[in-house]
Amino acid sequence: MPDDSPSVAWAFHRGTVHAHQTTLQGTPRSPSVPPDATFWHPGRMKEYPSAPRRFLPPPEPVPAALGEAISQRASCRRFADVTLPLPRLSTLLQHGYGLGEPYGLANWTAFNRPVPSGGGCYPLELYLFARRVDGLEEGTYHYCVQKHALELLGPAPSRITINELFLGQPWLMAAQAVVVVTGVPARLLHRYGERGYRYLLLEAGHVGQNLTLVASATGCASLCLGGFFDDELARVLGLDPRVELPIYAVAIGVPESADRFEGRGLEALGV
Repeated sequence: MPDDSPSVAWAFHRGTVHAHQTTLQGTPRSPSVPPDATFWHPGRMKEYPSAPRRFLPPPEPVPAALGEAISQRASCRRFADVTLPLPRLSTLLQHGYGLGEPYGLANWTAFNRPVPSGGGCYPLELYLFARRVDGLEEGTYHYCVQKHALELLGPAPSRITINELFLGQPWLMAAQAVVVVTGVPARLLHRYGERGYRYLLLEAGHVGQNLTLVASATGCASLCLGGFFDDELARVLGLDPRVELPIYAVAIGVPESADRFEGRGLEALGV
């Protein structure tokens, strides 16, 4: 495993984590399913070869125009008590960070993807806490981008645990799913040095924006999450935080109300 994290970037990352003094109650055991051993190498995409796979249905067409999706995007804190359709989740993941058409580059095959990436290194991975997705077992999943499939790593955290992991945000307990974006710095720091850490954060922002806009365009709702207990979240996902870092998360679901003001729950926040 890599052990040469640049000192300044690593110090900044570790200096800004949210640390929990004790183990959160009710967190599931770390997944015991091992990933492929070289997932952190440049140009690699992570897989869990021994994990059960649920291949996703083809993505649906995105019905709304970009301008409409932008104007309708809003944070949601009131998710409806229904299930999220699996094709909708497939569409979100594909347009969030999926693979597009292949093309030749020197002596290897590259893929068009929905976000820009420094040097085409694509250092991010997506995970999913699935609570209520139609046709999908509740659980903790890794998005296997090469197969457009979800790899089951273990049980999903309880609603209370998800609330605690994300610094006590009770509206997450009703979300149908939470997508967690992680970064594998070694995939691009070999090329850009410490500045590569900036590029990793920028790329995570692009993915988060894609998820929120596609959610808006398909009638879903989203809530972006920058606050969480870093090491506890890494442990629940079975990550070695020296190698792969939780960076960002987006709660996804079906809004309780079509009214964006009501969906944001602003009166509950005292606004």
